Amino acid sequence: MNLEAYIKDNIPAFSANKFAIIEDPSGIVRVSGHYRDHYNHKKTVFGGTISTTLMISAWCQAVVIVSRFFNAAFGEGASFVVKHQEVDYLRPVRTDFEACSRIPPETEIERFFSDLKSTGKARFKLESLLFEIGSNDEKARFCGEFVAFSER
Repeated sequence: MNLEAYIKDNIPAFSANKFAIIEDPSGIVRVSGHYRDHYNHKKTVFGGTISTTLMISAWCQAVVIVSRFFNAAFGEGASFVVKHQEVDYLRPVRTDFEACSRIPPETEIERFFSDLKSTGKARFKLESLLFEIGSNDEKARFCGEFVAFSER
């Protein structure tokens, strides 16, 4: 099962928002949406959509990191919840948009898996950035702390 199919099956808000997922060869996940499906009364993308896009991007990135570590199918190896999140809305979004997460430094990933192996739980932070498609101008930023529980 690919990542987008897994998300569609497990997170109804993904399909309801008509998002799309692209996972590039380096492992970075991008979640995109269309302006026409998400504009508000000010003709900008609704803030709730921006927050949802950013969170789904980070959550997908966490799923990819864990599935690669466990060499398992998406959703196997550990379960995730968001413990804390912050979103900074930097500029209005007026066109189609996409969010992508930054992969944490290798030392943070190693610590995360060490904790997960030894205690069955671990946490790490992920950051996602949102851009209008075709622009490098950052429009919003998400920082979230994810807690994982081992299923093995």
